[in-house]
Amino acid sequence: MNPDVAVTLPKGDNSSGMAIMFADYLESNFRDFPSKRRIARRMRSPIALVANDRKVAITLRFARGFVSVEDSAAPDAEATLAGPFFLLTKVASSQPIPPEDLKQLEVSGLKSHPIQIAYCAALLRTPASFYDDEADGAKGGI
Repeated sequence: MNPDVAVTLPKGDNSSGMAIMFADYLESNFRDFPSKRRIARRMRSPIALVANDRKVAITLRFARGFVSVEDSAAPDAEATLAGPFFLLTKVASSQPIPPEDLKQLEVSGLKSHPIQIAYCAALLRTPASFYDDEADGAKGGI
C-alpha cells in the first residue's frame, strides 16, 4: 500500500490563495509527519474552513489516498471551522492562541461529527516540537 497521500487542487493555478496555502501546508505535513498521512486516510467527511474576515473559504475533501482542497465552503461539508484568516493559520500551525482569540472561532458540526473534527485538528496541527527544533536552528532557523 502506498503510504503517500496526494493533495489536489481542482482549480489548479486558478485556486484561491487560501486553497493554495493549505494545499502546500498539507503536502509539507504529509512529507514531514507520517502520522498525518494515517490521519488523512481515516477521514471521510468534507470539512470547510471559512475565513470570515476575508470572505474566502475552502473545503477539505477526503478520499482514500488523497485530499482535495476546493475553493468555497461546499454545501455538503459536514463540519465547518470559521474565524479570521490569521486565526485559522494559527490553529493550523500550532501557535499559541489567547483565550480571547479562541472566542472568535466558530465550529459547526461538532456534535454530529466529533471524531472528524478531532481528526481535522490533528491533521492541521504541526507538532510543537517542530518549532522547538526550529528555534534551536535544527530546521534552518535564524
